[in-house]
Amino acid sequence: MHLLNDEYLLEAYTNAVKQKLDKQFIDLLHQELHARGLAVSVTIAS
Repeated sequence: MHLLNDEYLLEAYTNAVKQKLDKQFIDLLHQELHARGLAVSVTIAS
């Protein structure tokens, strides 16, 4: 994960949520965002 810069990590997380990818993958990205102290707001349509 450390190879991704913050901008790409945020983009990957946003796209993963929008595309409804695997929950474990989204959680992994979210944990890395949290570890870096980054906040993201993504609206999930049901």
